[in-house]
Amino acid sequence: MIISRMIGKQRIALSERPSWIGAWGLVALDLLVTTIVFGALAVVIITWAEGDRITNGQAMAGLFFLCFVPTQVLLITSAIWAAKSRWEEAEPR
Repeated sequence: MIISRMIGKQRIALSERPSWIGAWGLVALDLLVTTIVFGALAVVIITWAEGDRITNGQAMAGLFFLCFVPTQVLLITSAIWAAKSRWEEAEPR
């Protein structure tokens, strides 16, 4: 979200319309970064659950609220900025 938002805002300010790959490639980059960060957090949570440091219910809640929900928020926001940067105004009639 951070990468696509910064570049998307900059492109919108410059009235620059990127290619499909230029806009959605940033979303893919955000997905990669998000997967690495929240994947590492998920491994920690699962390891704690296997080591009986937390219950399975706590592990499920942690995975949902600490990994799934933030990932969805980041990727949806990233996709919105990609769509905004590619938006073309219709010509007035």
